[in-house]
Amino acid sequence: AVALRKKERKVENLAGGFVRPFEVCYVIRLWAATQEGLREKVSAMQAAIQTVSLKGSLIGTVEFDENGDMKNKVISVFQIKKNAAKPLDDTESQFKYIGVAPMS
Repeated sequence: AVALRKKERKVENLAGGFVRPFEVCYVIRLWAATQEGLREKVSAMQAAIQTVSLKGSLIGTVEFDENGDMKNKVISVFQIKKNAAKPLDDTESQFKYIGVAPMS
């Protein structure tokens, strides 16, 4: 019940105009018994990341370049309006895509 109340407050604050800019930094940790083993794991992970092509996410298509940086470098703007008929963690129902933020 406490977690649900926290989610409700968060959605209400965001629906009321509260803006929360964010940036995400993923950290992937790899371990190996040897340097060579670690090199192999890092190479495999880099290759796997470069093959990612997630379409239809809230921020559009997610793909990465050869350095592991996102190719889509736009800022997406969403409006949050509480839809009481849907669960609070149902982002498709609670978040409405407005468009891309203006570039300066």
